[in-house]
Amino acid sequence: MTKQEIELLIRIDQRVGDMEKTIEDMNKQRRCYTNTEKIRSLERIVWTALGASIAAVVKSFWPAGGS
Repeated sequence: MTKQEIELLIRIDQRVGDMEKTIEDMNKQRRCYTNTEKIRSLERIVWTALGASIAAVVKSFWPAGGS
């Protein structure tokens, strides 16, 4: 390879790296608040169901009666 070809490859690599960084920054800035709210709602539903099922299991094995 000649020195000129190596310089061209270095420039291409730098440009590709800059484009990757730009795309990464754009993806960090882009947020979809609707999907975020849906995910939060699903998390609440799952945790509530898990808590209720654990409570039901504990209650089923808890001794009934006073003495």
